[in-house]
Amino acid sequence: MNTNIKVTLTDEQRRQLQEQLTGRVRPISRAELTDFVTGAVQGALDCEEVTVQAPTPCFQPRADLSAMPKRWADNYADKPDHWKVGWMRGWNMVGAALLGRK
Repeated sequence: MNTNIKVTLTDEQRRQLQEQLTGRVRPISRAELTDFVTGAVQGALDCEEVTVQAPTPCFQPRADLSAMPKRWADNYADKPDHWKVGWMRGWNMVGAALLGRK
């Protein structure tokens, strides 16, 4: 099935997305955005296949990650703040999924 999904982004959002994905300082193109969305959907499908019988995590994730742990803060000290916000959002989503919250 082919889908037509409208994604509205400002020029600034296009620049931020490109920087987060590639480190380049220019707006993401339509073709690059299409590749990104296709990859996200494929990643979700692959994840579902892998986690049909999910393994028991060998650690207890934090319920909330309100600050980047020092180890990662040091590793990513050169990254811009908007990149760090995306990192935090992503890991909070991972932690929520591991804890069984939506």
